[in-house]
Amino acid sequence: MKRAASVAAMVGGVLAVAPFVWMALASVSRQEDLLAFPPRVFTLEPRWSNYTEIGKYLPVGTLAANSAFVAVAITAIEVSVGAIAAFAFARLRFPARETIFRLFVVTLLLPGQVTIIPNFVLLRLFGWLDSYVGLIVPPAFAAFAVFYLRQQFLSMPADIESAARADGCGWFGVLARITVPIHAPAIATIAVLTFIAQWNAFLWPLIIARSESLWTITIGLRHLVDIVGTRYEILMAATSIAALPPIALYLVARRFIGTDITSSALR
Repeated sequence: MKRAASVAAMVGGVLAVAPFVWMALASVSRQEDLLAFPPRVFTLEPRWSNYTEIGKYLPVGTLAANSAFVAVAITAIEVSVGAIAAFAFARLRFPARETIFRLFVVTLLLPGQVTIIPNFVLLRLFGWLDSYVGLIVPPAFAAFAVFYLRQQFLSMPADIESAARADGCGWFGVLARITVPIHAPAIATIAVLTFIAQWNAFLWPLIIARSESLWTITIGLRHLVDIVGTRYEILMAATSIAALPPIALYLVARRFIGTDITSSALR
């Protein structure tokens, strides 16, 4: 049974990594090698000029900068607001707390497409269409971060909070000096997941960003398909560039993800 589980894990890992390997190999191949049957992607002479050729069709640097700015801004707002709201729902006492939280969590059941039209109408009334504010504000307030962090904050022993309060620490002091450091792995997990989701976001930026100067890298990839057509080596090179930041972020932050919260609190 253990051997079967190991084999299944290995097969699953290979299947998960295979698309990325194909993408990397195709990005440095020639068009005729990709269109051959079977494709000849294991070339001995990588064609790195595919990456430089992208600049002829799209301003990759501007697109990546827009995506990074929007993703970082949304992540910072969602983590900050989510931590404060989660702390209030977990540690404070106020009227109708549980009812408000349940209504808040119900929004997790709604698909994102349901809120597109109401958000679009509101942004048009505010004059935020085709702006960074319109790209950032609606996705920055999500219920998942509040729900996840609240569950983590509830696990913090009450004695730690009581000791801080007895020493004269206010609620914001408890949050900033105790709760956030103790639950840093959980907050890092939310930050990583949010950044990756917003970096890869396509539908909302496509609706809001009408000016080319506001395009994110996902929108740029969509337009690149119309420009280069079957130049798959160019498409794969651009896709490799777009995939690099989320992968690099995960590799850097993976030691925080999944770290035992209780062990962190005891330390």
